[in-house]
Amino acid sequence: MPTLEKLPNLMILHLKYHNWTKLTCTAEGFPLLEVLVLDMLYCLKELEVEEGAMPMLKGLQIKECCNQFTVPERLRSIPDSNNLNWEWDWAEQQMSVSITHAVPSWDDVVVAYEPVWAIGTGKVTTPQQAQEVHVAVRDWLKKNVSPEVASKTHIIYGGSVNGSNCAELAKKEDIDGFLVGGASLRGPEFATIVNSVTSKKVAA
Repeated sequence: MPTLEKLPNLMILHLKYHNWTKLTCTAEGFPLLEVLVLDMLYCLKELEVEEGAMPMLKGLQIKECCNQFTVPERLRSIPDSNNLNWEWDWAEQQMSVSITHAVPSWDDVVVAYEPVWAIGTGKVTTPQQAQEVHVAVRDWLKKNVSPEVASKTHIIYGGSVNGSNCAELAKKEDIDGFLVGGASLRGPEFATIVNSVTSKKVAA
């Protein structure tokens, strides 16, 4: 984004409708940028953010981008990453209204949210980010199915869940359980994950 980076006072950047497959933000790019919106970038698979770029970023919104797009490591590891306002529209988009006509009984349905970038990578979203997506899914069910279904449907999280991060994830109100991958093959660790959910239900 070399041309846009020459606008040093830019605070909000909304990128929409383009066929980029990769974007790069150089080390000193966007020194005052606070909000970045990636919107309908269906070809975008990679956003490279060099060290020092976008130091003031507080909000990241991703809307209708390629489902292979991964959140840049630098945006997940910056000191204030927990203060980023993540808005994932993918969950709502993928739960098309048409699904309501294909489910004969919601009593047997469990909804799993698993970020593409977390599958098999060892990387996990923060508990708060996962909670926000789960809330969005539950709100979708409330609007498109019924409040009763939204309340009783189990919404579980998958994506590099392990014995070290399960307890904090399980504390979130709308995370009802886990879709466990590799950790399910390690008995003691899997038991820790199961117990984190069981303890939550007992406490409730």
